[in-house]
Order: sequence, then C-alpha cells, then structure tokens
Amino acid sequence: MQHLSLEQAQQELLSVLPSLEMELVPLSAGLGRILASDIAAPYSLPQSDQSAVDGYAVGRPTSTIPSSFKMVGDYRLGEAPQQPLRDNEAVRVSTGGNLPPGTCAVAPHEKTTCNGEMLLVAEIAKLGQNIKNKGEDFRQGETILYGKSRLNAGSIALLAAMGIGTVPVYRQPRIGIINLALNVVPASLPIGSGQTWDSNGPMLTALVQQHGGRAVIAETACGSEMTSRLLELLDQVDIVICTGGSYMEDDSEARQLFAAVGARVLYWDIAVQPGSHTGAASLDSRLLFSLSGNPAACFVGYHLFVAPVIRAMMGQAKLPGRIAARCVNGFSKAANTRRMVRGQACYRNSEWEVEVLPGQKPSMIRSLLECNALIDIAAGSPAVEAGSNVQILLL
Repeated sequence: MQHLSLEQAQQELLSVLPSLEMELVPLSAGLGRILASDIAAPYSLPQSDQSAVDGYAVGRPTSTIPSSFKMVGDYRLGEAPQQPLRDNEAVRVSTGGNLPPGTCAVAPHEKTTCNGEMLLVAEIAKLGQNIKNKGEDFRQGETILYGKSRLNAGSIALLAAMGIGTVPVYRQPRIGIINLALNVVPASLPIGSGQTWDSNGPMLTALVQQHGGRAVIAETACGSEMTSRLLELLDQVDIVICTGGSYMEDDSEARQLFAAVGARVLYWDIAVQPGSHTGAASLDSRLLFSLSGNPAACFVGYHLFVAPVIRAMMGQAKLPGRIAARCVNGFSKAANTRRMVRGQACYRNSEWEVEVLPGQKPSMIRSLLECNALIDIAAGSPAVEAGSNVQILLL
C-alpha cells in the first residue's frame, strides 16, 4: 500500500474515530472528565444579596461621621431577613449571610461600637461596599461551563455551589494494551535469562490515564491463542495498542495479527524516527495500533498517533501544539529521515526554549523522564547547533 506521511496518517486516523456515548457521573467522580454538553446556571450565584464580612448591615445614614444607627435585629446564618431596613437602622450579620432589603452597606465589626440599642460606626462604607450582590458571580440561565471542557477543581466547586450533583460527560475511552514480545515479563514476576521486565505496558497505561482513558492490559500469548486474545479484547475496548512485533523482514507479527482478525490496514511504516515501523488498522468501529517495542519509540508513537485519537474522541484539541523554540544545547546528529527528538521545553525570557534530553536511543528510557516536547527535525537536516531555532510539538 501507499506509504503515508505523518500528517496523512494522522488525518486518516481522525477520519475513522470510534464514538463515545454520554454518561452521567456523580460530581465526586467528575475530576478530569470531559463535559458532553453545555451547563447553564440553574440559579444566580449568590442567590441573594449577602454580606462579605462579619459586621452590621446598615440603612441609609442621615448623620455625619461618626454615624449612629438603631439596632433592630440580629440575623444568624441561614436566616432570610424580610423586614426592610429604614434610614439609620442596622442589623447584625455574618459573612455569607443574607441581607435585608434596603441595606446600604455593611460596616465591618472592627469599625463599629455597639452600645445597647445604638450602633456607632466610625467609618461609613461606600454605597454597596462589603455586599456580595445577587448574581454577581453568575446569573441564572448563563452558560457556566461549555461542552468538551475538562472538569477541574474550580469547575467542580462551581457545580457544587449550584447544587448540581451529577454531570454529563463522555464515556472514558477504553484502551487495550497487548505486548507481542514473548520475552517481556510483568514487573511483578521474576525474570529469567533473556527476559526483560515490561515497561511499555505500565507507561502506556499511565499515558492513557493521563489523557482521560481507561487501560486494559491483556496477558501475553502466542500463535492462534494471541488471535483469540485479541478478539476477546476487541469486544471490551475502543482501541487496541500492540507493542513489539512491529518489524520483521517479510511481514511484522502485528500486521499478521491484524489480518487474522479481519482488520483493514490504514497505514504501515511512517518515515519518522524513532519507531518508523508502526501501523494502524480499523475493525468495525475500533482502531488497532502497532507501536515499537523500544520504550522511547513506543512513547513517541503513542503521542503522534494514539493521543490525537483519544483527544479527538472526547472533543479536545486533536494534535499537539506546534511552536518555534530556541534549542539551548543542540543535537549532534544529522537527520537522514524525519526525527522526533525528546526534549524539555519551557517559556523563559519572553521566548520558548527547549533542551535536548540525554538518552536519545529508541531503547532508552532516560530521555522520557522530563520529556514534555518533541523536537521535529526534518529529513535531510544537518546537526542542530546550540542556540538555533527549531520546531517543537508540545506534549
């Protein structure tokens, strides 16, 4: 089949996205979830005029400083004053307490002296001072949160303040993970000669969770048993990621496996290092990915191909942001093919900077420890000199 560029492969994937249904979840389980629809304020916030301080709600003063007011009430939190304040009248109120009609301002407790039924105010607040007006935060009917936004602590607080106990969110994408390398062993088990502990499975699980999905790791199998294992997994998930087995001289193990379950190949082998031997296929409404067994190459492949799909399924910005940055330390190798170099980016002194991280071999994990950007180096480029400008993908 025709070899696609990175961008062509990404667009091919985005044209066959699995769909996610909406579900209602308790507010306590909403953190990090993606809203499936706009939410309008069922009430104004606050719902009535309230005091911003502990002190005294006062009516319009008619005397000069110090002013005197007649005490006509003492309201506790939770009470709803109905009797309007007249000129030169005052009532005791607490922070967050409702204010009676006719309140001109609230005098802080520390600027008053109460002598029996008379209140002396040393400093009259300006009209409306220390009052939280009805609807000053949000008005009833106003859109308070928009669909496809991610719920954070602030939005959770807002929904709780509105008395909203359940929220409509997209179902979390379910991502199955299979390691095709028979010499890879879960970290919980001892290893023998020629075996290695699995790092890709836990790494992909963490990345999937970071992007709002749920990971399901399948047990390793071989031969026809692997085909059965994959078919079982496809009944449970939206996406399957296979790591390892992405390259063989004649045909990769992953591609043979995709063919065995009847999946349609979307692309195979993308001219990007590390991890050029990568591919994807579709089966009904599900997507299957083949990523390199090398940890760094697997990491890069996930961010270039899988992450955009997960984000797009939930209505998020699909592709990583691309910006110009100054490479502070350079990269000594020329790029025969397009290369994604792992880097750490930051905004400093009014510009973006990126540092090439140590450990750039596809098999090494060191470059992943502080990685938040990929430096996109075009094919045929010479070595990157320190201080030169580069294009980076923010992860």
